Amino acid sequence: MNKLIWSPAEAAWLLAEIYAGTLGEVSDIDPVTQEELARALDADPEYLEATWDVWVEPMTLLYGWNEERIDEARYWLDAELLGGLANP
Repeated sequence: MNKLIWSPAEAAWLLAEIYAGTLGEVSDIDPVTQEELARALDADPEYLEATWDVWVEPMTLLYGWNEERIDEARYWLDAELLGGLANP
């Protein structure tokens, strides 16, 4: 059984930091933590969706993310963060 290291809320915070780093903001999330998070999310679809929900809801409500921005973030999560596991 794969033990979760972070709650969905903690994982969502990490995702936000990693994503911000890809957008040019300062992020102090190290590559090892990033890979561990990606592997944990990739290993458990329910955990992935719970983390996504926790991450995207405040971004929509507090920061006014529109559907396009949400789609871009989901593409990044699926194709780049999780997809990067297959192509390191």
